[in-house]
Amino acid sequence: MTPPPNKIKLIEPQAAIFKVAAAYNLVLGAQGSGKSHNIGVLSSFFVRFCPQMIGLIAANTYDQLSRATLLAVFRTWKEIYGWDEYHPRNSPGGFYVIDKEPPAHFVRHGHNFKSNNNNIYLANGAVIFTASLDNYTAIEGIEVGWGMLDETADTTEEAVTSVVTGRLRQKGLFKNPNSFFPYCSADTPGAGEAINPLFIFTKPAKVEWLNELFKLGDHREEIRAKIYAPNSFFYHFDGLRQVVIYSVHHNASNLPAKFVENRMQLLEGSGLIGSHIFGDPFSKVGGEFVPEFSHEKHVGSPVFSPQHA
Repeated sequence: MTPPPNKIKLIEPQAAIFKVAAAYNLVLGAQGSGKSHNIGVLSSFFVRFCPQMIGLIAANTYDQLSRATLLAVFRTWKEIYGWDEYHPRNSPGGFYVIDKEPPAHFVRHGHNFKSNNNNIYLANGAVIFTASLDNYTAIEGIEVGWGMLDETADTTEEAVTSVVTGRLRQKGLFKNPNSFFPYCSADTPGAGEAINPLFIFTKPAKVEWLNELFKLGDHREEIRAKIYAPNSFFYHFDGLRQVVIYSVHHNASNLPAKFVENRMQLLEGSGLIGSHIFGDPFSKVGGEFVPEFSHEKHVGSPVFSPQHA
């Protein structure tokens, strides 16, 4: 299952999420920045190196999960490893099945599931749950080793902070200080501290709870200085949270010719270039009641004045 090194292609901001093993990880990228591709790469590493850990891949709706997130994940698996969906006639060498009992030649996963719905089973015994977070109560009671959420800016705070993070408690996953992939199973020599990581991949939006969860406001000036500068992106790790924020320019070589240029011309004057092109979590996104408002100009420490109400 080990692919040639040149098969795994990541731009620098995508690769940054592999720097350390963090409990909570945020990848905030502009439209077209390759976030879903990174879910495919990252999930494939968990499948390869930690197959005994159940994973969770979730999006805001089932349509989004099926038509965007999983479509990109399966395409990435195919590009890197040649993994196809198993079919007894059309693809007898396939590496995974979805929503159905795995074939007899797959390694037995060892779990007792009442239903196969929304489960991905892989030939090496790995299992990945899939879910839609518009009905997040459906994942109450499950236990997983790692989780990946796509387009979380559209998801409610309760779904993430009260439900998903509480499901990340399957034992057996550890930090790996001796590998490019910073997670490993218990039987890996040198396995470090136990961990159950959550990865959030999303576009920028005015979602205060997400900004507060990752303390983005504490780095407002640095974030903007980095993401608007050529060939630069924002990276921060505080021991608990790992954050990567970057513009679509980094992924331009993987997009159609003039995609970024045409989008910038289309959005010129709309106020959306900051969020859609540069991944700015503080930019205007089109729903502001007072377009002249600026956080930097109009928010500060209040001074008491007895002459005013």
